Amino acid sequence: MRLYDTAKGEVVPFEPGRVVTMYTCGITPYDATHIGHAATYVTYDVLQRRLRDRGHETRCVRNVTDVDDDILRKARQLGTHYLDLAAAELARFERDMTALGLLPCWSEPRATSAIPDIRGFIAMVLDRGHAYVSEGGVYFEVATFERFGCISHLDRDTMLELAAERGGRPDDPAKRDPLDFVLWQPSEPGEPSWDSMWGAGRPGWHVECSALALRELGTTIDLHGGGGGLDLPPSRVRERTVRGGDGGAVRPTLDASGHGPQGRGEDVQVPREPGLRLGRARGVGADGAPAAARVASLP
Repeated sequence: MRLYDTAKGEVVPFEPGRVVTMYTCGITPYDATHIGHAATYVTYDVLQRRLRDRGHETRCVRNVTDVDDDILRKARQLGTHYLDLAAAELARFERDMTALGLLPCWSEPRATSAIPDIRGFIAMVLDRGHAYVSEGGVYFEVATFERFGCISHLDRDTMLELAAERGGRPDDPAKRDPLDFVLWQPSEPGEPSWDSMWGAGRPGWHVECSALALRELGTTIDLHGGGGGLDLPPSRVRERTVRGGDGGAVRPTLDASGHGPQGRGEDVQVPREPGLRLGRARGVGADGAPAAARVASLP
Protein backbone atom coordinates (compact mmCIF):
# COMPACT_ATOMS: atom_id res chain seq x y z
CA MET A 1 0.00 0.00 0.00
CA ARG A 2 1.26 3.48 -0.87
CA LEU A 3 -0.15 6.68 0.62
CA TYR A 4 0.42 10.37 0.10
CA ASP A 5 2.74 12.00 2.67
CA THR A 6 1.48 15.54 3.25
CA ALA A 7 4.69 16.83 4.81
CA LYS A 8 6.96 15.37 2.11
CA GLY A 9 4.55 16.04 -0.74
CA GLU A 10 5.05 12.58 -2.19
CA VAL A 11 3.61 9.06 -2.19
CA VAL A 12 5.40 6.72 0.21
CA PRO A 13 5.07 3.03 1.13
CA PHE A 14 2.81 2.24 4.08
CA GLU A 15 4.18 -0.79 5.92
CA PRO A 16 2.34 -1.18 9.24
CA GLY A 17 2.58 -4.01 11.71
CA ARG A 18 -0.17 -6.57 12.23
CA VAL A 19 -2.21 -4.13 14.32
CA VAL A 20 -2.87 -0.78 12.66
CA THR A 21 -3.85 2.02 15.03
CA MET A 22 -5.63 5.10 13.75
CA TYR A 23 -7.31 8.17 15.15
CA THR A 24 -9.88 10.11 13.18
CA CYS A 25 -11.42 13.33 14.44
CA GLY A 26 -15.04 12.88 15.34
CA ILE A 27 -17.94 15.28 15.26
CA THR A 28 -18.99 18.14 17.48
CA PRO A 29 -22.64 17.07 17.75
CA TYR A 30 -24.51 20.37 17.49
CA ASP A 31 -26.12 20.00 14.06
CA ALA A 32 -26.92 17.49 11.33
CA THR A 33 -24.34 15.26 9.69
CA HIS A 34 -23.12 16.62 6.35
CA ILE A 35 -21.36 15.31 3.25
CA GLY A 36 -17.92 16.19 4.63
CA HIS A 37 -18.48 13.81 7.54
CA ALA A 38 -19.59 11.08 5.14
CA ALA A 39 -16.56 11.52 2.88
CA THR A 40 -14.10 11.49 5.77
CA TYR A 41 -15.48 8.42 7.50
CA VAL A 42 -16.13 6.48 4.30
CA THR A 43 -12.48 7.09 3.40
CA TYR A 44 -11.34 5.56 6.67
CA ASP A 45 -13.84 2.75 6.33
CA VAL A 46 -12.45 1.78 2.92
CA LEU A 47 -8.91 1.97 4.28
CA GLN A 48 -9.76 -0.24 7.26
CA ARG A 49 -11.48 -2.80 5.06
CA ARG A 50 -8.46 -2.98 2.75
CA LEU A 51 -6.12 -3.42 5.70
CA ARG A 52 -8.34 -6.13 7.17
CA ASP A 53 -8.44 -7.89 3.81
CA ARG A 54 -4.64 -7.94 3.96
CA GLY A 55 -4.70 -9.62 7.37
CA HIS A 56 -4.32 -6.63 9.67
CA GLU A 57 -6.30 -5.83 12.78
CA THR A 58 -7.46 -2.21 12.80
CA ARG A 59 -8.14 -0.12 15.88
CA CYS A 60 -9.85 3.12 14.92
CA VAL A 61 -10.62 5.68 17.62
CA ARG A 62 -13.10 8.46 16.79
CA ASN A 63 -13.79 11.03 19.48
CA VAL A 64 -16.97 12.98 20.20
CA THR A 65 -16.39 16.63 21.09
CA ASP A 66 -19.41 17.11 23.32
CA VAL A 67 -18.23 20.34 24.95
CA ASP A 68 -17.05 23.19 22.75
CA ASP A 69 -17.93 26.75 21.73
CA ASP A 70 -20.21 25.67 18.89
CA ILE A 71 -22.27 23.21 20.88
CA LEU A 72 -22.64 25.59 23.82
CA ARG A 73 -23.74 28.41 21.50
CA LYS A 74 -26.30 26.20 19.73
CA ALA A 75 -27.65 24.87 23.03
CA ARG A 76 -28.21 28.43 24.26
CA GLN A 77 -30.02 29.30 21.05
CA LEU A 78 -32.31 26.28 21.44
CA GLY A 79 -32.76 26.70 25.18
CA THR A 80 -31.62 23.15 25.89
CA HIS A 81 -28.86 21.50 27.90
CA TYR A 82 -25.70 21.07 25.86
CA LEU A 83 -25.49 17.34 26.67
CA ASP A 84 -29.10 16.80 25.59
CA LEU A 85 -28.29 18.50 22.29
CA ALA A 86 -25.18 16.35 21.95
CA ALA A 87 -27.11 13.14 22.64
CA ALA A 88 -29.77 13.95 20.04
CA GLU A 89 -27.30 14.90 17.31
CA LEU A 90 -24.99 11.99 18.08
CA ALA A 91 -27.92 9.58 17.71
CA ARG A 92 -28.73 11.15 14.34
CA PHE A 93 -25.07 10.90 13.30
CA GLU A 94 -24.93 7.22 14.27
CA ARG A 95 -28.05 6.50 12.20
CA ASP A 96 -26.42 8.16 9.22
CA MET A 97 -23.18 6.20 9.63
CA THR A 98 -25.17 2.97 9.96
CA ALA A 99 -27.07 3.82 6.77
CA LEU A 100 -23.69 4.17 5.02
CA GLY A 101 -22.73 0.71 6.27
CA LEU A 102 -19.60 1.84 8.09
CA LEU A 103 -17.62 -0.42 10.38
CA PRO A 104 -18.09 0.38 14.08
CA CYS A 105 -15.26 2.26 15.78
CA TRP A 106 -12.87 0.39 18.02
CA SER A 107 -13.49 3.17 20.56
CA GLU A 108 -15.59 6.36 20.53
CA PRO A 109 -14.79 8.33 23.71
CA ARG A 110 -16.37 11.65 24.60
CA ALA A 111 -14.52 14.78 25.61
CA THR A 112 -16.57 15.10 28.79
CA SER A 113 -15.46 11.59 29.80
CA ALA A 114 -11.81 12.60 29.59
CA ILE A 115 -11.58 15.68 31.82
CA PRO A 116 -9.10 14.05 34.26
CA ASP A 117 -6.97 12.87 31.31
CA ILE A 118 -7.08 16.34 29.74
CA ARG A 119 -6.07 18.07 32.98
CA GLY A 120 -3.20 15.63 33.45
CA PHE A 121 -2.09 16.09 29.87
CA ILE A 122 -2.11 19.89 30.15
CA ALA A 123 -0.10 19.65 33.37
CA MET A 124 2.55 17.63 31.51
CA VAL A 125 2.76 20.23 28.76
CA LEU A 126 3.15 22.98 31.36
CA ASP A 127 5.79 21.03 33.28
CA ARG A 128 7.83 20.65 30.11
CA GLY A 129 7.79 24.36 29.43
CA HIS A 130 5.62 24.33 26.33
CA ALA A 131 2.63 26.16 27.79
CA TYR A 132 1.86 29.04 30.10
CA VAL A 133 -0.98 30.22 32.34
CA SER A 134 -2.56 33.55 31.48
CA GLU A 135 -5.74 35.19 32.78
CA GLY A 136 -7.16 31.92 34.05
CA GLY A 137 -6.42 29.97 30.87
CA VAL A 138 -3.59 27.74 29.70
CA TYR A 139 -2.04 28.37 26.28
CA PHE A 140 0.34 26.29 24.21
CA GLU A 141 3.35 28.39 23.21
CA VAL A 142 4.10 27.74 19.55
CA ALA A 143 7.47 29.49 19.82
CA THR A 144 8.76 26.49 21.78
CA PHE A 145 8.58 24.41 18.56
CA GLU A 146 10.78 25.69 15.76
CA ARG A 147 9.05 23.42 13.25
CA PHE A 148 5.58 24.78 13.94
CA GLY A 149 3.66 24.73 10.65
CA CYS A 150 6.11 22.39 8.91
CA ILE A 151 3.35 19.98 7.90
CA SER A 152 0.98 22.56 6.54
CA HIS A 153 3.72 24.53 4.75
CA LEU A 154 1.74 27.69 5.45
CA ASP A 155 3.40 31.00 6.17
CA ARG A 156 2.62 32.96 9.31
CA ASP A 157 0.25 35.42 7.65
CA THR A 158 -1.82 32.60 6.17
CA MET A 159 -1.97 30.77 9.50
CA LEU A 160 -3.11 33.96 11.21
CA GLU A 161 -5.80 34.49 8.59
CA LEU A 162 -7.08 30.93 8.95
CA ALA A 163 -6.92 31.11 12.73
CA ALA A 164 -9.16 34.18 12.69
CA GLU A 165 -11.63 32.45 10.35
CA ARG A 166 -11.77 29.21 12.30
CA GLY A 167 -12.09 30.21 15.93
CA GLY A 168 -8.41 30.49 16.85
CA ARG A 169 -8.90 33.99 18.29
CA PRO A 170 -5.51 35.45 17.33
CA ASP A 171 -6.59 38.77 18.91
CA ASP A 172 -6.93 37.19 22.38
CA PRO A 173 -5.01 39.61 24.66
CA ALA A 174 -4.07 36.74 27.01
CA LYS A 175 -1.81 35.23 24.34
CA ARG A 176 1.92 35.82 24.05
CA ASP A 177 1.72 35.07 20.33
CA PRO A 178 -1.45 35.31 18.21
CA LEU A 179 -0.85 31.72 17.02
CA ASP A 180 -0.70 30.29 20.53
CA PHE A 181 -3.73 28.12 21.16
CA VAL A 182 -5.84 27.54 24.23
CA LEU A 183 -5.59 24.27 26.15
CA TRP A 184 -7.78 25.28 29.07
CA GLN A 185 -10.14 28.25 29.18
CA PRO A 186 -12.23 29.91 31.87
CA SER A 187 -15.92 29.12 31.52
CA GLU A 188 -18.38 31.92 30.89
CA PRO A 189 -21.42 32.24 33.19
CA GLY A 190 -23.82 29.38 32.54
CA GLU A 191 -21.21 27.24 30.77
CA PRO A 192 -20.05 23.84 32.08
CA SER A 193 -17.04 24.11 34.33
CA TRP A 194 -14.57 21.76 35.98
CA ASP A 195 -12.05 22.51 38.70
CA SER A 196 -8.38 22.59 37.86
CA MET A 197 -5.15 23.85 39.40
CA TRP A 198 -5.37 26.82 37.00
CA GLY A 199 -8.92 27.69 37.97
CA ALA A 200 -12.39 26.52 37.04
CA GLY A 201 -12.98 26.17 33.32
CA ARG A 202 -13.23 23.78 30.41
CA PRO A 203 -10.93 22.26 27.77
CA GLY A 204 -9.84 24.20 24.74
CA TRP A 205 -11.10 22.93 21.43
CA HIS A 206 -9.51 19.64 20.38
CA VAL A 207 -7.03 19.28 23.22
CA GLU A 208 -9.15 16.24 24.12
CA CYS A 209 -7.90 14.53 20.96
CA SER A 210 -4.33 14.71 22.22
CA ALA A 211 -5.30 13.25 25.58
CA LEU A 212 -7.62 10.62 24.12
CA ALA A 213 -5.18 9.45 21.44
CA LEU A 214 -2.52 8.89 24.07
CA ARG A 215 -4.98 7.23 26.46
CA GLU A 216 -6.60 4.96 23.89
CA LEU A 217 -3.72 4.15 21.52
CA GLY A 218 -0.43 5.06 23.19
CA THR A 219 2.38 7.36 22.08
CA THR A 220 2.79 6.04 18.54
CA ILE A 221 -0.10 5.60 16.15
CA ASP A 222 -0.11 4.69 12.48
CA LEU A 223 -2.68 7.02 10.94
CA HIS A 224 -4.42 10.23 11.87
CA GLY A 225 -7.29 11.77 9.94
CA GLY A 226 -10.21 14.09 9.86
CA GLY A 227 -11.98 16.62 7.69
CA GLY A 228 -9.87 18.89 5.50
CA GLY A 229 -10.77 21.96 7.53
CA LEU A 230 -9.21 20.41 10.62
CA ASP A 231 -5.64 20.84 9.52
CA LEU A 232 -5.32 24.16 11.30
CA PRO A 233 -5.59 24.14 14.21
CA PRO A 234 -6.49 20.62 15.27
CA SER A 235 -3.80 18.61 13.50
CA ARG A 236 -1.12 21.17 14.28
CA VAL A 237 -2.45 21.49 17.81
CA ARG A 238 -2.31 17.77 18.38
CA GLU A 239 1.11 17.43 16.82
CA ARG A 240 2.59 20.07 19.05
CA THR A 241 0.74 19.26 22.25
CA VAL A 242 1.50 15.55 22.08
CA ARG A 243 5.17 16.19 21.50
CA GLY A 244 5.17 18.77 24.27
CA GLY A 245 3.23 16.56 26.64
CA ASP A 246 5.07 13.27 26.34
CA GLY A 247 8.56 14.62 25.80
CA GLY A 248 8.74 13.85 22.10
CA ALA A 249 7.36 10.35 22.22
CA VAL A 250 6.06 10.78 18.72
CA ARG A 251 7.21 12.80 15.76
CA PRO A 252 4.08 13.16 13.63
CA THR A 253 4.64 14.49 10.16
CA LEU A 254 1.43 13.71 8.30
CA ASP A 255 -2.28 14.19 8.03
CA ALA A 256 -5.05 11.98 6.77
CA SER A 257 -7.97 13.86 5.39
CA GLY A 258 -11.27 13.06 3.82
CA HIS A 259 -12.93 15.47 1.39
CA GLY A 260 -14.64 18.42 2.98
CA PRO A 261 -14.08 20.48 6.10
CA GLN A 262 -15.54 19.20 9.34
CA GLY A 263 -15.06 22.18 11.58
CA ARG A 264 -13.02 25.22 12.44
CA GLY A 265 -9.41 25.47 13.47
CA GLU A 266 -6.62 27.33 15.25
CA ASP A 267 -3.58 26.05 13.37
CA VAL A 268 -4.82 24.49 10.18
CA GLN A 269 -3.54 23.33 6.84
CA VAL A 270 -6.17 23.19 4.13
CA PRO A 271 -5.48 20.40 1.61
CA ARG A 272 -5.22 21.59 -1.97
CA GLU A 273 -7.37 18.74 -3.22
CA PRO A 274 -9.54 16.04 -1.68
CA GLY A 275 -8.37 12.57 -0.89
CA LEU A 276 -6.50 10.53 1.68
CA ARG A 277 -3.43 12.36 2.95
CA LEU A 278 -0.93 10.52 5.04
CA GLY A 279 2.67 10.91 6.03
CA ARG A 280 5.61 9.21 7.67
CA ALA A 281 6.45 9.61 11.32
CA ARG A 282 9.12 8.05 13.46
CA GLY A 283 8.10 7.45 17.07
CA VAL A 284 10.22 7.23 20.18
CA GLY A 285 8.90 5.24 23.10
CA ALA A 286 8.19 6.80 26.46
CA ASP A 287 11.53 5.42 27.68
CA GLY A 288 13.35 7.22 24.87
CA ALA A 289 13.94 4.12 22.77
CA PRO A 290 13.21 4.48 19.04
CA ALA A 291 9.98 2.90 17.85
CA ALA A 292 9.37 1.47 14.41
CA ALA A 293 8.92 3.97 11.62
CA ARG A 294 5.26 4.71 11.03
CA VAL A 295 3.23 6.32 8.34
CA ALA A 296 1.14 8.37 10.67
CA SER A 297 0.00 11.62 12.15
CA LEU A 298 -0.25 11.97 15.90
CA PRO A 299 -2.88 14.08 17.52
